[in-house]
Amino acid sequence: MWRKSYSEISAVYSRVDQSKATNEVITVMHSGAYWVGAAPCGTEVLGDGNHDKTHYYFSDRHVRQRSLSFLNAEDNSQWQLFAPVQATNRWVRVQGWFGQPSIYTNGLVITVFTPHEILYQRAMPTKESSMQFVSFFDGNRVVYYRSKSDDFTYDVLDNRLKMSR
Repeated sequence: MWRKSYSEISAVYSRVDQSKATNEVITVMHSGAYWVGAAPCGTEVLGDGNHDKTHYYFSDRHVRQRSLSFLNAEDNSQWQLFAPVQATNRWVRVQGWFGQPSIYTNGLVITVFTPHEILYQRAMPTKESSMQFVSFFDGNRVVYYRSKSDDFTYDVLDNRLKMSR
C-alpha cells in the first residue's frame, strides 16, 4: 500500500489594465492525497483517505504566489467565479455547490477581498445553484444572480443586497 498525492492548477483569473497587460493573477490550485494498494486486478484506491484541499495564490509584478490562506477550502465540490473589481484593489468570488437540490447544497457565498484580507462575506440561500445564473456588471462592482426562482443584485463596494423578487 502506498500514498499517492497530486497537485494541479484548476483556474487562473487575471486583472488586466487598459492596455490589456496582466498586472494581477489569482491562481486556484487543487491538491490531495489518497491510499493505493495492490488488488487482484491491478491497483485499487483504498478507503476514503482522499483529503482534497483548494489553495489560492496571488501574484503581481512585486509578489509571486503569495498564499491567500483566508480563502482556502476543504471542499472541492463547489463551483466558483472570480472577478477583479475595476479601479480598486478588490476581488469578488462567487461560490456555489453542486448536488441535488436540497437545503444543504443550494446557495451562494459571495466574498469580497483584497490580496491581504476578506472585507465582506455573505451567504445567500437559493433554490437553484449554477454559475450560468451569475453575471457581473459595472466593472464587476455588481453581481447579478437570476434563475427561475431567484433574482437579486449584490453591490460589491457597499456590501448591499437587493432582492428583485
